[in-house]
Amino acid sequence: METTAIQVALDHSFQELLHQLTTFDQEQLNIAPFKNSWTAGQLAEHLIKANGGFLEVINGPVQDTPRAPDAKIAEIKGIFLNFETKMQAPAFIIPADIHYEKPYLLS
Repeated sequence: METTAIQVALDHSFQELLHQLTTFDQEQLNIAPFKNSWTAGQLAEHLIKANGGFLEVINGPVQDTPRAPDAKIAEIKGIFLNFETKMQAPAFIIPADIHYEKPYLLS
């Protein structure tokens, strides 16, 4: 996979995330779907925190690597698309247990 294709795929993923978030109304955004789970608002806040600075990393100073740009994609997909594994987020990206406002999250 070419670097440009990876960038297009990442952009598509972020656009899809924004689209999915727009499908929640304000009330739904703050309802946990089941016990001990995050609300959609908390999940969005978690992703905002976890991806903070992402554009700076992608567009920052780079150097050539000896591996193919897509060498780790399958491994990363395997980790993030395994819905059987339950991971604990590090404290600095755990969302607050508050009422989230949709315009804030979309911005």
